[in-house]
Amino acid sequence: MFTQQEKESAKTINNYTTITNSHVTAGAIGNLDHSPTVQITGNIEVCQGDFDSLKKHLLDLGLSDDDVQSLQQSLRVDEENNQKGIGPRVLAWLSDLGSKVMTKATVTLATRAILKFFGLAS
Repeated sequence: MFTQQEKESAKTINNYTTITNSHVTAGAIGNLDHSPTVQITGNIEVCQGDFDSLKKHLLDLGLSDDDVQSLQQSLRVDEENNQKGIGPRVLAWLSDLGSKVMTKATVTLATRAILKFFGLAS
């Protein structure tokens, strides 16, 4: 039912609670693609402007070092181009991440962490 990659991803998200169709499961991620609503809660330990905390969080989610380095490069380019907030390179990185990450939950958590890095989420 789940690929090995999905199973490994689910292991890294064990500190989050996923609520699917009013059924609470802790420490496991099911097939979120067929659920009408999903709410993911948990602590995202990312400080505004602190790339090291963002990097740690993304690696804990199971993203590769290459993906995190690519994000860091995207952040640098956007900053060099005087982008305020999330620039086009970071948006492109998020879009690319969505096409290669194994679960929507991982993409959602990575997006929330980036929003927190920019001070756009609490």
